[in-house]
Amino acid sequence: MVNFRKLSARAQKAKDLVDQQGGTEALKDKAERMKGIARGKGSVSDKAKAAAEVARDKPKPEDQEPQR
Repeated sequence: MVNFRKLSARAQKAKDLVDQQGGTEALKDKAERMKGIARGKGSVSDKAKAAAEVARDKPKPEDQEPQR
């Protein structure tokens, strides 16, 4: 049987994480930058370092979506 309380709590946690990262548009932008890094030239280790840097980037306050 499905425990809807746990499912709801996990969905809320996922939503909070997305909001913490600047919203869906910021995550899409981050994914596009990582895709460009992966397709670019360079060694695998250089690409991994660049992608890790993008992943660590915190959103700027003006880039965040307004809270509802």
